[in-house]
Amino acid sequence: MNSADWAKLKDWFGAALESPDRVPELLQRAERESPDLAAELAALLREHVSQDLRTRAVLDQAPTAVEAHPIEGPAGGTVGPYRILRELGRGGTGVVFLAERSDDEFHRPVALKVLRYVAWDKRGRELLTQERRVLSQLQHANIAALLDWGETPDGAPWLVTEYVEGQPVDQYCRAHGLGVPDTLTLFTQVCEAVQYAHRRLVVHRDLKPANILVTEAGVVKLLDFGISKPMDEASATATTERRFTPAYASPEQIQGAQVTALSDVFSLGLVLYELLAGALPHATGSLEDMVRRLEDRELPPPSVTPGLARERHRALRGDLDAIVLHALERNPERRYPSVEQFLADLERYLAGFPIAARRSTAVSRAAKFVRRHAVPVTLAVFAVVALVAGAAIAIWNARVAIREKQVAEKRFDDVRNLAHWVMFDVHDMIRRLPGERAVQVRRSLLVKSQEYLNRLNAEHTTDDGLLKEVGFGYIRIGYGLGGLAGTNLGNTPASIAAYRAALTIFDDLWQRHPDDEWVGACRFACVYNLCMMMNDPAEGAALAGRYAPDVELWRARDPNSPPLQAAELVHAGLGRTRRALGALDDALKEFDISVEASRRAFPMTHTDNTPRPMFGTWLDRSQNYFDTGLAIFARTETLLEMGRTADAAASALEARAWFERAVAAGPEGPQGPSDLRMAARVRGLAAQALWELHDPKRLDAAWAEARVEMTAALANVADGNVTSQRDLAEAHRHMGNILSARGDATGGLDHLQHAVTVIGTLATDDPTFLMNRYLLAGMLNDYGLALLGAKQADAASRALARALDTATQGMREAPSWVELVRERARAESGLGRAAVAGAGHMTPAARDQLQRAMADWQELRRRSPLNRRYLDEQHIVEILVEKEREP
Repeated sequence: MNSADWAKLKDWFGAALESPDRVPELLQRAERESPDLAAELAALLREHVSQDLRTRAVLDQAPTAVEAHPIEGPAGGTVGPYRILRELGRGGTGVVFLAERSDDEFHRPVALKVLRYVAWDKRGRELLTQERRVLSQLQHANIAALLDWGETPDGAPWLVTEYVEGQPVDQYCRAHGLGVPDTLTLFTQVCEAVQYAHRRLVVHRDLKPANILVTEAGVVKLLDFGISKPMDEASATATTERRFTPAYASPEQIQGAQVTALSDVFSLGLVLYELLAGALPHATGSLEDMVRRLEDRELPPPSVTPGLARERHRALRGDLDAIVLHALERNPERRYPSVEQFLADLERYLAGFPIAARRSTAVSRAAKFVRRHAVPVTLAVFAVVALVAGAAIAIWNARVAIREKQVAEKRFDDVRNLAHWVMFDVHDMIRRLPGERAVQVRRSLLVKSQEYLNRLNAEHTTDDGLLKEVGFGYIRIGYGLGGLAGTNLGNTPASIAAYRAALTIFDDLWQRHPDDEWVGACRFACVYNLCMMMNDPAEGAALAGRYAPDVELWRARDPNSPPLQAAELVHAGLGRTRRALGALDDALKEFDISVEASRRAFPMTHTDNTPRPMFGTWLDRSQNYFDTGLAIFARTETLLEMGRTADAAASALEARAWFERAVAAGPEGPQGPSDLRMAARVRGLAAQALWELHDPKRLDAAWAEARVEMTAALANVADGNVTSQRDLAEAHRHMGNILSARGDATGGLDHLQHAVTVIGTLATDDPTFLMNRYLLAGMLNDYGLALLGAKQADAASRALARALDTATQGMREAPSWVELVRERARAESGLGRAAVAGAGHMTPAARDQLQRAMADWQELRRRSPLNRRYLDEQHIVEILVEKEREP
């Protein structure tokens, strides 16, 4: 039985299973065409009945069953962990459905392929399994990626690939009216994908427009490796089975001879022929056409295709005809020896160079040179005329001008290199030095460097290389001047100005270079840092929201791009701003995306000098560990806000493990102060979570974590950086709360007073950065409540009144910041309780204070329903108010 008979038999059998009432008609048709095939069809149907295989009606009732009948996919059915949405198409081997995960692992549509006939199509099972094995080896931006695979309980294999929403390449070219250069540029993506598969010893064997989709963004995706073949030793000597699409098959496939990578070259030639000429060189995929392809006759060149426009005819005639016909040589040995050579000739044509498929003459080479360099050649002609006419004076002036330009460029490069050395190398050398003097030198260097960059930026240079340097210089300066991250000097306005200048530059570069991963990474890092420094979280969320679509486009274009981690900083920024806005469930989702992306980046880690825009060091495994820990740290803070204290404690321990790996993984020890300080900061976060459990048995563990944090904070504070001061305030806060809970009121109050002093100084020195004042309000509340617990009502009232004033002023500047509402409610609650404690009974002033606290707690619940932190303080106020209402 040949391949054509096999295809007919399979189609008839499928039609019989889907429409049993058509069986007599199908048998009569088969009898007319071939009595042998009719007998085979009857035997298959008898076997189907004898095995009591389930019918389509049964399938509709149990959509997860995929055993021995045509696979159907009613909406709502499931295969493995996937819910079927609708059918996308079906072929000889399987049915492809649009599906999505039903277990919330990820939310995006996927393409799910299931074997069409399980009981008797053993070869189909082998092909689907082989497709899975092939795709698992292929990870390329232009190949639809394998996401998952498995078998149903009934033994039907299935696999899941990314869903590509696009058009077949021929339809895309027609719909967008692509000219010859654009068509060739699109086709080079196809060649790159096939070349990548060949390098991994995989022959596709079914290249055709239907298997080459193009997205709206113009990205090619190669599909359907269902009949692909590994180029191993066994398959290199065996005669391959005849599974192919007749219209795009190579002569050796039609003959059943050995199929190699050269067969894909032939099929690519046919696809390119059709894209350029609008039709194939043969009318159909009929038997007559296949026979003609086996005859030793020349194919007509694409340029002579009937109905071709005159402009298209002129564009194809010559080089493109030669390239296409060279790929379509009947003898494989006379074709391009590889897809790489095919692609190289296309690129030579696009660049205006002579091609390898056509012998070039001196005249043709000269003509191509002139076309490639039309402007320089024209200028050269004028120059010759001027030289002949103008003589020696023009030559002398030109030489003087060139010499002066060279001297000026050399001086500029010298100054540029010196400035770069001062801004980056010298600054990094003194960054870790302790003492106020080192801080003053750093501050002076950063200020002068910013002035230098401002002057360069004001020149409106068109040199993209220089613009990249200026933009990255602004990032480094912004990172060193202020914000929450890094070892900065606490000058938030200057830091924001630097990041905004950098973002403007990288936005402009991104418009011209949308494929430049380094530009994208720097751009998204600017967005993240600005989000964290904006006082109003609504403004930060709006900024990150404007850039989130670009992140998703980048992920869709290249899900395995190394700078993807930097892009995911936008999700981290969205998480932080949404947490501040009170949308804790949305914030947690954003942080989960950030954690997942950081973890997924490990296989992509590379150690060349790819800048780490966030911190200005190099991208390596140590950074991967650090970024994963940082994402989990932010998620832990959100869990605390939700009152999920036990989960937060476990999450903090997980983040701690990642930071410790970052410290240990550096090629020369820790990669920078950030690794060490975050390894200590996360110990304090764990201590805070354990303290908020209010479990006496956990206080010893909390104390141990807080002591480690305090030791590191005291060691780091010598560097004079604002970040180290903020860390010290947090360490005192954690120590104070835990000591108070352990019964050491004196020690606890001492630490909490130190925390208030340190963070109060930072809030005074950098009044524009609201985060410092938010932390001050929280630490004052902790201090005031600890004083209240120590029976010092007057001192508690003073601290809590200051906390109330700080939180209230912050709310005027950032009314959308929900956490400030909570700190104001805590202050009012404490003041009311202090008034009751001081008077020994409920006073009118205390009653009013508690009523205001109740209003703020209710406002917090309305704006942030999942905010459950400090729920015990709410309950105390509620109990006092309810007692007051009792008769």
